[in-house]
Amino acid sequence: IGGSLVASRSVSDIGSLGTGLRLQAVPGPEGERDDLMIFGSDGAYYLDAEDLGTRGELPIGEGVDKIVAVNVGLDLGFEIFDNSAGAVRSLIVPSTGEVVWTLSNGQDDSHSYYGSTPNYPAIVDADGDNAKDIIIGGGFGDLTAHDGATGDVIWRVCLSNGDVRAVDTNGPPTRDLCDGQVLSDVTSAELDGSSENGEHVMVGSRDGWVYAVVAVSGAPLWTMPFNAPVGEVMAVNTDNDDQGELLVNVANGSSFGLRDALPPTTVRDIQIVDDVQV
Repeated sequence: IGGSLVASRSVSDIGSLGTGLRLQAVPGPEGERDDLMIFGSDGAYYLDAEDLGTRGELPIGEGVDKIVAVNVGLDLGFEIFDNSAGAVRSLIVPSTGEVVWTLSNGQDDSHSYYGSTPNYPAIVDADGDNAKDIIIGGGFGDLTAHDGATGDVIWRVCLSNGDVRAVDTNGPPTRDLCDGQVLSDVTSAELDGSSENGEHVMVGSRDGWVYAVVAVSGAPLWTMPFNAPVGEVMAVNTDNDDQGELLVNVANGSSFGLRDALPPTTVRDIQIVDDVQV
């Protein structure tokens, strides 16, 4: 099978992007096809995938990192959530550059989002209104659900040493609220295969635990220790049944597979040494 060149464009012609360039597919006009976002260390642009023409420059500053396309029901086509390590984290309309709302990262390291490594959020319904919301893992073990349309806090829980507890939502996430450690990318799935119970949210932590909570409330589902910092949790279905599985990457060089993930009952440990499965 051969391929043919459809379109090409010099990166320098697009704009000031800096280094570490990445491409990400996003919904195109009316959802008929995909378009592209290209972003680097200095900026980001929204491109027409058909001819690579520039649809718009995104109002994102230095440190562009974890950007995800979302649709929070604002009838604006689609939005992107910039979860980068800048001064704010923002919901942006790519076609116009409009900033819908922002979250402050604080002014010093007393704020959970200040200086913490940005992670990918989960995009789920977090309050039962059938619209998508954004769940972010913080630097102190705090997991917060933000309303997709407004950025307001829906719920916040503290994840620490295998414990899940609700904490105050009126102020910023601080160390006083939660004494946990940095959380990984956040993922979501219906672990029990039943829409009756809604989606679940899973996240790993540097404290060595994986946490699963109910998306619409933050209520604990289960927690599981791995005795080493957890870097990533992925939701999969490896056997096409009505229950999902989880893949867990751990800093001790192992990857774990959790079967029957509500709650997990068996674990398979695959140790990776020099790219060889042991």
